[in-house]
Amino acid sequence: MYEFLQPGTVLKRRYKVIKVIGGGGMGAVYLTDDTQTSAPVASAGGGGLRVAIKEMRTDTDDPEDARQNLVFFQREGDLLSTLDNPNLPHVTDYFVEGERHYLVMDLIPGESLEKKLERLDGKPMPEAEALGYAIQVSDVLQYLHTQKPPIIFRDIKPANIMVMPSGQVKLIDFGIARTYKGATQRHDTVAMGTAAYAPYEQFGKGQTDARSDIYSLAATLVHLLTGKPPIPATTPTQASLKALNSRISLPTIRLLIRAMDRNMDKRPSTAKEFSDELRKALGKPFVAPTSPPPPTPERPAALQSVFLPPQAASTPISKPGPPISQPVGQSVFINPPAAPAQSVFINPTPATQAAPERPPFAPPAGRLCPRCGHTNKPDARFCGSCGLTLAGDVSARLIVLGSEGAVMFEQTLPTTLQRYTIGRRSPSRNIYPDLDLTYMDPRAYVSRQHAEIRREEGAYSVVDLDSENGTYINETRLRPNVAYTLHNGDILRVGRVQLRFSLAV
Repeated sequence: MYEFLQPGTVLKRRYKVIKVIGGGGMGAVYLTDDTQTSAPVASAGGGGLRVAIKEMRTDTDDPEDARQNLVFFQREGDLLSTLDNPNLPHVTDYFVEGERHYLVMDLIPGESLEKKLERLDGKPMPEAEALGYAIQVSDVLQYLHTQKPPIIFRDIKPANIMVMPSGQVKLIDFGIARTYKGATQRHDTVAMGTAAYAPYEQFGKGQTDARSDIYSLAATLVHLLTGKPPIPATTPTQASLKALNSRISLPTIRLLIRAMDRNMDKRPSTAKEFSDELRKALGKPFVAPTSPPPPTPERPAALQSVFLPPQAASTPISKPGPPISQPVGQSVFINPPAAPAQSVFINPTPATQAAPERPPFAPPAGRLCPRCGHTNKPDARFCGSCGLTLAGDVSARLIVLGSEGAVMFEQTLPTTLQRYTIGRRSPSRNIYPDLDLTYMDPRAYVSRQHAEIRREEGAYSVVDLDSENGTYINETRLRPNVAYTLHNGDILRVGRVQLRFSLAV
């Protein structure tokens, strides 16, 4: 089982670990003191400069995943060590200890846009604030897209945009960024990115380019302005945006619809063009906020040669495959920093029951009430038990809970989708569940294909897909491969992640 480094651990006889600030199944991010670089103000526990250290482990039971993840870890260091932009973090060191690889980076104070959205709790962000963040991101995208060769980020989303106290943004996590291969390559080898913000072509439908990043930034802006994540690979309409936030201005709506068009040729052709249009929508001059640069150790000229010792540079981790140092432009994923480990998973006492008392799922004989679960006549307009109106279709949501029941995020289940998978992604196996709990599961208790929500005749059920750590309803374990009816308010436990099932008309 993967264990985080303990506070007080010293890496490279230099970096003293203070605490974990993010974690996932393949690594972690630590707050550390660089004891060999003086800080302007002595920090608690020492006078060193505070830095972030990103860790990638390779001691895993999936050698192919480890090989690919390390390739992307290397790519992130390679890219950031050669880039110089105020809206990007700096990489200052790379080293290997034991089975783990480490990148030393600027510590970025502040919070991600994802955290800001969580605090808003489904409410829209003020338009001027959201446009200001989008302008800054579009400007740094223009910088990336004009590199030689161009760098396509391919994972613009709220979690990868940090906002510093001054309001300046930093674009983080370059694990799946790629250099553009040109028009001769018509498709990316593997779909990647985060579904709600990824454009149509990123789902294996074509070749990503600068316009793909523009779509993802526009999708992120939709989330900021409406409080709801966009539907994957779709173009919003004026009516749908106004329904979620009637105060969005018409110029912004028109720009979002254009930037999220399924046809790439209809989107703004460059990030600069998108930035100019965002400024017009803002309707007033925009001056990007700045922050004083942090003191940092001298950066190496390049880090490409230090990721593996020369004798190991052409040696695969376990089984045959491309050498670690070989550039891979179309593969998949680095495990990015997630929410802090101490707030994203529960540690319940496993239930001992073999199966729930409720009987296996059977299609309802009538219309289910989403409030009380009573079965009414098929043409009933009101629930005969609690009186709830039954007009309209029944929709369902999965609400992901953190420690002490805190709502982390929620996902609406499409009414047209008959089966909805829950698990952890595995790019090497081409597994991308509908609800990806990778970031919520730092110790990998959730199986890659863990459970499945099914919809039949307006009713919902859950099936455990023979997972290793089980699926529970209200702390009672389900038998594998058997469907059980879900009722409004049921608490599911998938591995060690809790979900609340919610119905509404």
